[in-house]
Amino acid sequence: MKEFLYSAGVNIAGTIGVRWGQRRDLSNDEADAFIAIVRSHLDQLKMMPLGDELLTAIGQSGRRVTIFACDPAYASKGSVTLMEQQDAANDLARMIKPFRAPDEKLVAAIHKDEAKRNAFVTAAPKTLQSSGAPMMGGHRAAPNPAPNGPMIGGHRPPAVTTKSIYSAELSAILDRASPTLSRAQVAKLAGRTPDELAQMEAGTLAIDNDTYYRLAFTLYEWLTPGKGVNTVIRYVTTITDFDKKKSDISCIVLGHELIHAWRMMTGRRIVPSGWEEEAMTTGIPPFVNFKFTENKLRMQCGMPLRAHYNSDPNYNSKHMAVQHFALRNAYQGCGELAAT
Repeated sequence: MKEFLYSAGVNIAGTIGVRWGQRRDLSNDEADAFIAIVRSHLDQLKMMPLGDELLTAIGQSGRRVTIFACDPAYASKGSVTLMEQQDAANDLARMIKPFRAPDEKLVAAIHKDEAKRNAFVTAAPKTLQSSGAPMMGGHRAAPNPAPNGPMIGGHRPPAVTTKSIYSAELSAILDRASPTLSRAQVAKLAGRTPDELAQMEAGTLAIDNDTYYRLAFTLYEWLTPGKGVNTVIRYVTTITDFDKKKSDISCIVLGHELIHAWRMMTGRRIVPSGWEEEAMTTGIPPFVNFKFTENKLRMQCGMPLRAHYNSDPNYNSKHMAVQHFALRNAYQGCGELAAT
């Protein structure tokens, strides 16, 4: 396989396929042509201040992203960023450190295959593997009481717990954010009262789903990252969106995918997939102020900004958030615990 190391953490592979595990080597001439095209797109991206900063951040992650060619039969599906190795441990390592306990029923519902579920739980924090609360200071906290709170999507939010590794993590996040956002301000942004936030921090009030994501997105810059993973980008080198609703030049497409990759390489994903991840990467409300976004790249090269991620109205609304609720809720509570 021909390959080219463009910069620290960014590799171009002379292979083609749909997924990394289903690829084949290109001929020497084909590989040379593909590598040359990708290098030119990376060069264009690097000329933008934010693009250069993004490539530097990727290089500092200690992980790698490998760009390979998309099989022409799948070109209409566009470019996509994936984990290099698809397994439960990497599923966790690409996510932030959680500040709420997982919902075991949702994990079981999503991973109906027993072997996959067992692999997922084995890789997850130990609190998933027993009904008891985690050890804190050499003592085991009281067992979780019966779940409370309203039913959402057929499931209840996690049970109220005493002070645990999760509420301790929330305290650490709030402390880091405090020079910029007071706890009272955070509570207001999350749609809760200061007293309710204090109870969540103490571990005596369950964090419902809506509040968890409001807190995670509001406090994004102060969250504890996971270990991060190696990634791959299946790259379509020519624009396939003829209506130009997604991108007008290929380097912007590549920049969008590299932002996805950076988030996984640095363990900064909040959701595994879906509208929220795409909105964060595109830089549409409520994520316009995020550091790396496609729209900020567009601004730097004088292109019109994207008002939404997808022209499908179902993908622009809370419809997608509802569809992805169960998956998000199970994964978010199982993110890599940073203490290890």
